[in-house]
Amino acid sequence: LRNNKNLQKKKGVIFICKFGNTSRLAAWKAKQAGIRGISLKGGDAEWSRLNLPRVRSETCITRYDLS
Repeated sequence: LRNNKNLQKKKGVIFICKFGNTSRLAAWKAKQAGIRGISLKGGDAEWSRLNLPRVRSETCITRYDLS
């Protein structure tokens, strides 16, 4: 995330966690840093419950420093 700061500010970042609580915090922290952050409501659990499609990406980000 740190390498694409200008792109983050322009386009935003989608945060996803298991149930949506951590991603909501990450989106709030991103907003405080001037980055448009969106949290997936209900997280991965809701995505799975709705049986929505999944696509793997080589550029997937698995950790984000919230400090």
